[in-house]
Amino acid sequence: MGGSSVDVGQQRIGWKYSTPLQADYLNTFLAGLSTPGLLSRPAITYGQGTSSGIDITINPFSMLIVPSDKIENSATDAYGNVIPLYAVKVTTTTKVTMTVSASDVAVGFTYSFANNGNTQTQWYGEFRSLDVTDLDDFINNQHGLIIATIQKYETGNTIYYSINTRGADISDVLLREEGWNPKCWLSLVHPIRSNGGRYDSLEVRSHNSRYSGYISGNSGCRKINIDEVSYSIPGGERGWMIKNYSGFSIQSAGFGLRDSDNEMPLTKVHGGMFALVNATNINPSDPSSIYGPGEGSDITAFSNKLEIYPVSQEDINIYYDDSNETLVIN
Repeated sequence: MGGSSVDVGQQRIGWKYSTPLQADYLNTFLAGLSTPGLLSRPAITYGQGTSSGIDITINPFSMLIVPSDKIENSATDAYGNVIPLYAVKVTTTTKVTMTVSASDVAVGFTYSFANNGNTQTQWYGEFRSLDVTDLDDFINNQHGLIIATIQKYETGNTIYYSINTRGADISDVLLREEGWNPKCWLSLVHPIRSNGGRYDSLEVRSHNSRYSGYISGNSGCRKINIDEVSYSIPGGERGWMIKNYSGFSIQSAGFGLRDSDNEMPLTKVHGGMFALVNATNINPSDPSSIYGPGEGSDITAFSNKLEIYPVSQEDINIYYDDSNETLVIN
């Protein structure tokens, strides 16, 4: 037999022999193939800001988002994980210009399948600038995605801004493309965990939540908990680091900064390194500074400009040569 006329389990099938093919049905196609988040990182440009805010331009990009009115938490797998039932791919094809205020800490994007409960023939997502109060409501009520973080620094009569995708919600598809393991990757702290938009720490994420997991090593087999996977940036929210290059590891002794120097390569590094933070363009250019010395200035010295890269482990072969009683590592 090839099928049944009875819908057992309220199935959502990729191609269904019925017309018309409705948008509500199409919204199920991408669900579960990747976590929601940015599918590409938009270039965000802006000029000189003022004490009231700044105009920004968000260049074309793609994202995967769960409609805010289609979040169903009733379906779970054998391990208690929520099974996403709906997901929508949104791609902008032209530049989007918007204004963010001096109090805003993030840029969000929200999409609902219906408008105030009424299904629309055409209904589009909305870009939103978020201050701390907006952010709390936006995240806790699952309105949408964080697509950018916002930082501001004022010195004298000049105000500098930094707006980019570091710290935002990133899809598993993009994480893999960038070389990360989506279950264990290093990021600027997510806005909802940023203590009121103060981006002064890094965090290990599992997808877009804080990481936890088991690891075995010199300190035995133990669990790394979510309260152990953040690192306070020594220079605070301005973004400075003690050295220009910092290697982070997750070991049985815990997560943290293991190796650092002002020049590459880092030599004789500890095991378990999975991420490298480059602060060269962030740290002050003053050679006498305890941070760096780097090439940073007031324009670049923001923690959401820290460059974070995945680190791959070199394949090695270890064997015992009994002819000369030597342990060989190559």
